[in-house]
Parts: sequence; structure tokens; C-alpha cells
Amino acid sequence: MAKRLLVYIATLFMAVSLGALGALAAQAAPGLTAEEQGFFSGVNQARAAKGVHALVVADDLVEVARRHSAEMAAKGTIYHNPNLATDVSNWQVVGENVGMGPTVESINQAFIDSPKHYANYVDTAYTQLGVGVVIDSDGRIFVTQVFRQPASAPAPVAKPAAQPPVAPKPAAKTTTSAPAPAAPKVAAKAAVPVASAPVAKPAPTAEAPKAAPSPRLAMVLQRLGDLDRAADRALTSTVPVNTLAFGALWTSLLTVVRGKRGGLV
Repeated sequence: MAKRLLVYIATLFMAVSLGALGALAAQAAPGLTAEEQGFFSGVNQARAAKGVHALVVADDLVEVARRHSAEMAAKGTIYHNPNLATDVSNWQVVGENVGMGPTVESINQAFIDSPKHYANYVDTAYTQLGVGVVIDSDGRIFVTQVFRQPASAPAPVAKPAAQPPVAPKPAAKTTTSAPAPAAPKVAAKAAVPVASAPVAKPAPTAEAPKAAPSPRLAMVLQRLGDLDRAADRALTSTVPVNTLAFGALWTSLLTVVRGKRGGLV
């Protein structure tokens, strides 16, 4: 019985291992560099976590992405491809992420942490992806990700996600019946990718009413007023100054000002 159980466990372990290898093979995309493969796998892993279909590599998108990454590396900065809508052909929906950083993992995580970049990662409209990576002489990685739903293909049906539904994000998408194609969707540029948006200037608001002074402060002010008035009377009067009265006022002021622990409040 024990021997039969061991054989069963070994067979089950082999089946699980072969399944895992098959899943890894399905993630691999021929023709990509190791860094590009890392970004490609990162996108599909994020989509799998949301219950969204995986993307496939499109060679023409890889070419567009690599060309733009090379231009960014040459200039030492990142920016979106201004000609994306014309560089990419046969698109119904197109989007782009660009990033720069020391490692594939750090940039991929920055994309996931940025809402606008992550929206491209898990958008159910996309079916194809192109990744282009260029590493400059300082070892910095420049990456461009180009997402596409081909104009000749219907929009895919997303798998039901294992999470509560969220409100759909606004996006300018076209359909096959639209008179003109929409502008490509791109995420906001960031050195470590972080989406940014203009902040509206707040409307002027009425000044909040000032809070009344605390009882202790009111009493301090009263004692200071008493001292001031007593000093004025001493300066303008011919009657000798009553030093004991001044001392009593000063002692009263210190009693109010000092806190329970002896420090000023």
C-alpha cells in the first residue's frame, strides 16, 4: 500500500511539473530578448490575475517599440511616440507605455502601480503586444510597450474576473462602424512611470471663522491689560506708585501663564 502511494505521489508531482512547464512555455514569445520577454510575461501575468485573456506578440509592434526605445535611449529621456497612430497600422484600439529604470522588475512594478499604465496592462480590448527594450551605456533600460486591437478582428470577450466589478475607465475607442479612428490611448509619461494629470485651481472659498481664544489666553490678555493700565496711571499720576499692587498683578499673570508642569503653554 505504501509503495503504491509513493508511485501515485510521484506521478502526481510529474503531472504538476509538466503542467507548470507548459504554462511557462505558453508565456514564452519567440524573437524577443530576455528583457523584452520579462516585460511580455509581466503583462500577461497581470492580465491572468484579473481573469483577462493573454496577449500575443505582434512582430510589427515589436519593430515600432524597439525603434522608439532606441530614440529615447539616444536622447536619454522617455516620451511617448508622437507618430504612434501612423507608425502602427491596422488598429482599432492602440495604446503605449514607456518607461526607464535599472531593472525589468522595477519598471514592470512601476507600470503596475501606476493606474493609467496598469489600465493598458489589463484592458480587455487588446489582443496583441509589442515590446522593445534598449539598454544604454550606463545600463539604464528603456522600454516601449505597444498594445493593439486589430481593426480586422472583433473585440475579444473578457473572462469573468474573480473580483467585484469596477467602473469602466473612460477611453476614446472606435468601433468598425465609427466614421473615423480614435486617437491612440497612451499612458502618462514618467521617469519611473507614474501617471500625471493637470490639477484644477480650487475655487475661492469663504474664510473660516476664527476660533475664540481659550479661557487661559483670555485671562492672560486681561492680566496684561491690567498691567498696562496700571503702568499708564503710574506714569501720569503724581501719587507714589504702589509697588505691592504691581507685584500682585504680575503674580496673577504668572499664575495664569504657567501650566501645571511649570512650563509655558
